[in-house]
Amino acid sequence: MSKKDEAFELFDEGKVPSSPEVKALGLKGTTKYNYYKVSVKFDSQREESRLPRLVPFKNHREPSEIRTPTIIV
Repeated sequence: MSKKDEAFELFDEGKVPSSPEVKALGLKGTTKYNYYKVSVKFDSQREESRLPRLVPFKNHREPSEIRTPTIIV
């Protein structure tokens, strides 16, 4: 298992970059924090997918329905 995989497993367990277990992996500081940031972002996306989808408001338009202005030169 790579150090990256181990770091992500530790972050899933609730550890943070300053935890002794994460420090023991021997990763650079910026690498630890970048991995942690990705882990937190992935976690929040996973949580959002579990939430019920909200009903759009009355005047809501999907992005495909929005017309862009045409510029004539």
